[in-house]
Amino acid sequence: MAGQIWLAVKLAKKFLLKKQKKQEEAAPKPSKIGFQQEPRAAPKNEVRLPVWHNKLRKICRMFPSFGKPYHPLSVGKYQCVYFYDYCPDRNIRDEKDERNRTMILGFKDGEDAIPVHLVTDFIFKTIPYAERKDWLFCTIPASTREKNDKRNRHFCERVCEATGLKNGFSDIMILYDRTDSRHQKEDDTVWNLQFSANVSGMKILLFDDIVTRGISFIQCADKLMDKGAVWVDGIFLGRTLR
Repeated sequence: MAGQIWLAVKLAKKFLLKKQKKQEEAAPKPSKIGFQQEPRAAPKNEVRLPVWHNKLRKICRMFPSFGKPYHPLSVGKYQCVYFYDYCPDRNIRDEKDERNRTMILGFKDGEDAIPVHLVTDFIFKTIPYAERKDWLFCTIPASTREKNDKRNRHFCERVCEATGLKNGFSDIMILYDRTDSRHQKEDDTVWNLQFSANVSGMKILLFDDIVTRGISFIQCADKLMDKGAVWVDGIFLGRTLR
């Protein structure tokens, strides 16, 4: 008799736990990296990314990484994430760095299989399905129209088709080709871009392959906010390790 009571209690507890788990999975999940937070004030005289903690990042690279596959990052007043350290210096690149560098450079040439997987997986984990209709996925354009079409058009289509975000590829258009941003000295890095009014009232997920100083991202995000975007969050494949 005691054994039957114990078995009944165990089955009832198992049923209640299973029911509670289903209810938690069905409940809408909030964004995990602060998409709903109020934007912080931008620094007045400084738009570059802080570099004081790069020594700590270099130390952390000597140990295995745990937890989330992406890293939070503040670029000015905007909340962002990046996936990998990008090491331009051959002297400090190991085998993993070479793989990451090859993947990022491959993306610049139109090879987007791994970036699509990284970005879609991030969106699935951080933006609830019911909210995705309010999000616009945009990319910071390349230096020329030819490079931008090769690099970003198919990438945007694949990400938006998989996640349900709206495709914002055509909402940031290149009016004039320019030199690569690494070689230009202009204070205004987005002078050749045209921003569509379709971004008004939308939440923007703005993508770029690499973030180094953050100037181009901040200026592009500011333009989107001026056009009426609710807020802008950033996502990068790599962050330059300086």
